[in-house]
Amino acid sequence: MIIYLTHPPLAPTDSSGQPSFIDIHDAVIENVRYMAAVKSFILCDKVIHDQVDGKHSAIGLFDSIVAPAFPCRHGVFGLILLVTDIDGPNNFVVELANIETQQLVARAQFPTITVKDRTESSNIAMQFPPLTFPSPGRYEFRLFSNGEFIDRRDL
Repeated sequence: MIIYLTHPPLAPTDSSGQPSFIDIHDAVIENVRYMAAVKSFILCDKVIHDQVDGKHSAIGLFDSIVAPAFPCRHGVFGLILLVTDIDGPNNFVVELANIETQQLVARAQFPTITVKDRTESSNIAMQFPPLTFPSPGRYEFRLFSNGEFIDRRDL
């Protein structure tokens, strides 16, 4: 396969006036750091981790919390992420915050993850303790990898 890239900002032209391209067929790209990417983001009542096969099971899936009054205390719940493009050791942190006020409800760190092949997908999961939501509004989970924001999901 041959990939052609134009020279920025405008492609120069050759003697015939046609755009010039670079043939990078045999080029080697070095020092590329991939950013982890989230393939799925699952909220549930409970996460079960099978010690034999290492798989996670999500029990009681949900995507919103409804409360009759605030502040609201929500019981224990789980979060499972399916992540790919993990390049080197990754320290994942998840925050739960009110979108309008930016007030944090929770912040948690997953154990450091390192995989042999960045193209493999990895499940990471955690169980949150009961949390208090101070006011009605829209909340979101924000995921960071090695201190850099990578994804978000509304609650």
